Amino acid sequence: MPVNLAFPINYAQQNELEKAVKRFMNMYQLPGFYLALEWHRAIREFFETTEYGGAFETRFIHADEAETSLGLLLMPEMVNMDYAVDMAGGHCP
Repeated sequence: MPVNLAFPINYAQQNELEKAVKRFMNMYQLPGFYLALEWHRAIREFFETTEYGGAFETRFIHADEAETSLGLLLMPEMVNMDYAVDMAGGHCP
């Protein structure tokens, strides 16, 4: 039976993930459809700022409110809000 898997990845290393999946697939003879997706590139337009009708105050950048919000939605146990910084004005203090 074919296997269908998607691997959401974050920031680079896509080529390494693709090589590892291919190696795993060949080793265990698993036919299927495999997708490695840099999620931040795929969903960037869904995180528009309030200026453009969206819900967020700042543009989508690494470790910003949009990325942190997505992390809290998908894996809240892995997001330590003690390290969150209030970015009022769009810049780190």
